[in-house]
Amino acid sequence: MIALTLHRRDNLSSFIEDFIMPKFVDHTGKKFGKLTVLGLAGKSGNDRKCRVKCDCGTEKEVVQSKLTAKNKPTRSCGCLAKENHFRTHGLTSHKWYSVWKTMVSRCEKPNVKSYKDYGGRGISICYEWRTNLQSYFDWLESKGYGPSLQIDRIDNNGDYCPENCQVVTQKENANNRRDTKRFDIEGELMTISEMSEKYDIKYGTMYKRILIMKMRPEDAVYFKRNNRLNSPQEGSR
Repeated sequence: MIALTLHRRDNLSSFIEDFIMPKFVDHTGKKFGKLTVLGLAGKSGNDRKCRVKCDCGTEKEVVQSKLTAKNKPTRSCGCLAKENHFRTHGLTSHKWYSVWKTMVSRCEKPNVKSYKDYGGRGISICYEWRTNLQSYFDWLESKGYGPSLQIDRIDNNGDYCPENCQVVTQKENANNRRDTKRFDIEGELMTISEMSEKYDIKYGTMYKRILIMKMRPEDAVYFKRNNRLNSPQEGSR
């Protein structure tokens, strides 16, 4: 009777482990905001705990589901909220605050559509820019940032930091994107933007011909209309 009871308890434990408790994913080595996962640290009810180290040097245990939560995920040991209270005071109305906020959303909020291309790939924001808005604004100012320019990461797999960022035009940024497609035209690999500039044809015209009309790059450049080749002026910018 005792053996049967123990057997049932073992089966119940296995059932809870397999079907009720959330599936375990080992995040050791991964980074969530300012927190780097060092390893496992037991359980907390039906959830797992892991030990993390914050960029500020603090180590603590956190419930793993809070790191991956879609709403208000844990991103620091608690220092971030304190720092933001002081660092963002009086700066949220700055003309470039929205630029900084977009960068943070990409890297730290899983519910944001673009997160998979940034935070989901392990890309984060350096400690200085994340915790000191004025430092970020000063960097933009020193680079001559303005409405017609964008921030580009030199290494697409690298973080947002002064050493890996530059201020570029929209075209330059598009050419540096990891998913930008290049086409072979006359033995040279070029983006639509580069073809548009070289052959003096509107970007929108080239985009339509190649990606919508599915024309070969050569045909898109030397497109015939009314039984004649386009002159350089047709579709020129």
